Amino acid sequence: FNFSESQGNYIVELCDGTTREIEVGGKESMASLAITVFILGIALLLLYFGLNKKPLSKNIVSNLIMKRSLIVLSVFFMIQNSAIMAEIAHVGGLDLKREMFMYVFLFGWTGYALLVYLVVKTIIDTLNMIRKRKEIERTGEL
Repeated sequence: FNFSESQGNYIVELCDGTTREIEVGGKESMASLAITVFILGIALLLLYFGLNKKPLSKNIVSNLIMKRSLIVLSVFFMIQNSAIMAEIAHVGGLDLKREMFMYVFLFGWTGYALLVYLVVKTIIDTLNMIRKRKEIERTGEL
């Protein structure tokens, strides 16, 4: 059966005189997969730079802010990637299968866990910077 019409629903008359509705779909599954992998790649790249030990700035406060911002963006993209996958599946008429819900659940809670980690780590790092600054002021070293 060779059908070369554009996307949509068509009524086709068969040889025996009966009709059937045929749904013609495009090749969008690869595009949605590419979008998902691209956003996930950006999220992982931002997370890598945010967690990397190499400083982004010589100023310790600027470095802390930039690294934490990269981690926040990474978490945001991971959570949004789940939402984008769900939206693509919905628009494409696919059922959100159990695996899709597990993916959305996993990345959602991973995002929340990373945000909690980020808050705790930022508080600890800020307290350490204050302690270092007081020690430097006390000893007179720059």
